[in-house]
Amino acid sequence: MGLFDWPACLPCTFGFSRALPEIMIVALPQVNVVPAHLHPALSYRDYASLGLYAGSLLFEITADRQKSAWRRARENKEHEEKFITSGLWSLSRHPKYHFYFHIE
Repeated sequence: MGLFDWPACLPCTFGFSRALPEIMIVALPQVNVVPAHLHPALSYRDYASLGLYAGSLLFEITADRQKSAWRRARENKEHEEKFITSGLWSLSRHPKYHFYFHIE
């Protein structure tokens, strides 16, 4: 069974599996080192960063789902295109890598 053969799962499954290592490696040790009374309040930059992360993750999932649908249509002989040229793929040749860069 190849990567594109498994049934589409919920986007939250991909997001959880993507975010969990980052939370465990980066965020949890930092939270546990600083005492609770010394944590600064969240600022607009924190919310902007969270928005950028969530938006990039959403667009990365969207690009992946669009490419999976395009491959499935190609296998069903619904089109003969060699390259995907619709959706986010019409704006960039590698949208998944673009949004992955924003996440990292």
